[in-house]
Amino acid sequence: MILWIATEVMVGSELLHIESCKYQPLSTTKIIVAGDFMYTVGFIQTYGHVPELTPYLIEMSQSITSSIFDIVNREHDPEVTEEDCMNILEGKFAKESEVIMKSAADLAKADERTYERMMECGKLLGTASRLSHEINDLVGDKGAQLTLMMGHPTLPIYYAMQDKVVGAEVKEMFSAKDLSPKEASRVAKLVKSTDSITKCRAIIDDCLDKAKSIINTLNDSIYRTALLQLADDLTL
Repeated sequence: MILWIATEVMVGSELLHIESCKYQPLSTTKIIVAGDFMYTVGFIQTYGHVPELTPYLIEMSQSITSSIFDIVNREHDPEVTEEDCMNILEGKFAKESEVIMKSAADLAKADERTYERMMECGKLLGTASRLSHEINDLVGDKGAQLTLMMGHPTLPIYYAMQDKVVGAEVKEMFSAKDLSPKEASRVAKLVKSTDSITKCRAIIDDCLDKAKSIINTLNDSIYRTALLQLADDLTL
C-alpha cells in the first residue's frame, strides 16, 4: 500500500503544499478490510446523492476486488502469463473507464449499438492509460519502480522476462520479495534493453487507434472533441 501524506502550511501569505510518500507492505487481510470500508462509504455517499450511479459503482467494485486477489496470487511470480497480466490490467484499471463510459451512454439513453461501442471505447482508453503508466513507472524519467518492488505483474515485466538475453535475470529479480530501489533500477535498465517497451507501445497505439475510430462515429460535440483530446494526450 502506498500512503500519500499531504500537508498545507501557511507561511506569511503563501500557502505551501508539502507532500511525502511512504511505501509499506500490508497483509492481504488489512487491505481487504480497508477496501471494504472504503467501498461501503462510497456506496452510501453515491446512493445518497446520485442513486442512479450506484449499480455502476457496484459493477466496478466487483471487478476491481476480483483483480486485487489475482494480483496478490501472482505477486513475484516469474511464470505469470501475458493473459494474466492483461486480465489484471483490464479488470482492475480499464474496467473503471469502461464503466464510466457505460454509465454515460446509459444515462444519455443512447441506442444499443452506441452503448456497446462506448463501453469498448472506455475499455480501450483505460487499457492505454494504464499501460502508459506502467511504462512510465518502470522506465520513465521519474520512474520509481514501485509496481516492480511490490511484485505486481505487468506487461512490461512479462515481455522482458521472455527476452533471450536478459530474461532469466529479470525473472530472478522479479521473484525477489525484498527488491531494493537500487536493484529495481537495475531491472528497469534490463527492461529498456529488450523490446518490451516497443511491444507495449504497439498495444497502446492499437488501443488508441480503435478508440478514436469509435469516437469519430459520434455526432460532433464538445464531448466528442474532449474524448479525442484524451486519446491524443495518451499517445506516447
